[in-house]
Amino acid sequence: MKIRTDRNDPFDLDCAEMNAVNEENLRRILADNAETEYGRAIGFDRIGDEREYRKRTPLIEYEEVGNSIERMYAGEKDVLTAYPLTQFIRTSGTSGKRKLVPLTEEALGRYGNIKDRINRETMGLKSGCRRLQLVTYRTDPTLPPEKETLFSIANERNLFRRGWLDTEEFIGGRLMYFQPEMTSFFYPKLWAALLEPETETLESPFLYDHLLFFRYLEEHWRQITEDIRSHRISEPEGIPQAVRDHLLSLPAPAARLEAVQAECACGFEGIAARLWPRMHAVCGIRGSVYSAEDSALEYYTKGISRHFFCFVSSECFMGIPMRMNEAVYTLMPRSAFYEFQPYDSDDHGGETLLPRELEIGKDYEIIVTNFSGLYRYHTYDVVRVEDFYGESPMVSFRLRRNLALNLCGEKFDSLTLQHAGTLLCGRLGFPECSFALDTASVPGKYLCFAEAEAVPSAEKRAEDRDTLERVLRELNPEYDDLRRLKCIAEAELCYVEKGAHRRVKQLNDSAAEQNKPLQILRDPAMLKAMREMLLRR
Repeated sequence: MKIRTDRNDPFDLDCAEMNAVNEENLRRILADNAETEYGRAIGFDRIGDEREYRKRTPLIEYEEVGNSIERMYAGEKDVLTAYPLTQFIRTSGTSGKRKLVPLTEEALGRYGNIKDRINRETMGLKSGCRRLQLVTYRTDPTLPPEKETLFSIANERNLFRRGWLDTEEFIGGRLMYFQPEMTSFFYPKLWAALLEPETETLESPFLYDHLLFFRYLEEHWRQITEDIRSHRISEPEGIPQAVRDHLLSLPAPAARLEAVQAECACGFEGIAARLWPRMHAVCGIRGSVYSAEDSALEYYTKGISRHFFCFVSSECFMGIPMRMNEAVYTLMPRSAFYEFQPYDSDDHGGETLLPRELEIGKDYEIIVTNFSGLYRYHTYDVVRVEDFYGESPMVSFRLRRNLALNLCGEKFDSLTLQHAGTLLCGRLGFPECSFALDTASVPGKYLCFAEAEAVPSAEKRAEDRDTLERVLRELNPEYDDLRRLKCIAEAELCYVEKGAHRRVKQLNDSAAEQNKPLQILRDPAMLKAMREMLLRR
């Protein structure tokens, strides 16, 4: 993809010189952090270039710096980084144990307003447009930041603090965009949005939030429209008084309410475009091309474009898309010093490549040295190089390298299991399912937890189990071989209560801003909780 030459944009200029910017990032990090405990141990002040840096500095994972991060959390300075700490990012725990990742003011400043600026341009948003943010960020951006938070909260707060976020474009303004006390989102958001026919975008950190939003609409539209008409708030809790007062102050034209009720009464296929005729984008992150929530969302948003607005991990804000309907992300040159490890490499601690050495069509794990104190850090994110924007790689997300289920060599990665979940949900009508391993017996087996209204008949259970086995065997030849060799027992389909996956995530203290689908159960406590919600015959 050619660099835009019709504008003198700093991001375009950085992408045109990605390799030089990448090396400059490293020189800056080494110089600024030479007197930290980690910098002295490695000898940052004696490193002359990236080759020597890669030779001297080991590749690391979280466990190898966890104790240092705990010391930083306790208040010690100059342990991993000399940059002033803003706060600590708590990860969602979907890949195992939850972690705390340091975030510095330097890193936030380097991310800048690129996300909001390029996203606005890509979606074609004009000044004064009407947007709906589906979640509410539970923070007050005018107060000192919380010590622990999610990356999405830290980033939105940073954008607001620096004057890069116009909350008045969003329905409900700052009151409903940032609201520390609001724990019930969909009721007030729908109330306000149903009264705003000019809404142009629906936005949220994850597409899964959109799916939850439309399912809430499908279930509660009668209640909400009657509440608006009757001028009452029937949601019992989770909505602060200031938000209640705002909702009750909104004009509620009878003609609009009648139109909303008529459209909802006609069914929910394509409901987004029917309720909001000017809507032209739904915006959120999806995990992969096979994500189940993305395909399910199409039912509600038929005809509306998608915008997969960023590629981000708790450790680094890495990329942004520059085209609608494509989950392809241009790496942001100034965010980190980037290295890449070929995904087919058997040596997890071995040779890495620089951006200029990557090949289109190949898969790599991203290794970052960031501006928050992580050096040659395994992100576990495996991407495929699709193109280059200037010298900056344009990548699609493939899978999390450490997210895999494996009994005896079949090695299901997250991409394949996401695909399996999509196929099962489509073929058997499950709203949501997840996978786990049962190693209590020999041979072990795969478990698939699927939400259902009730346990089906014995005949239907057998049919569902056969479908599960066919899907797993079709997608993984090694699994098929090991099943025939009886090294793995037949997979078990476990029917659980509706909403079980949401409740299990809540046990992990996942905030509403972190509504990732729960696809793989590895944590024993979460697996135990899921088992407790099994439907009984």
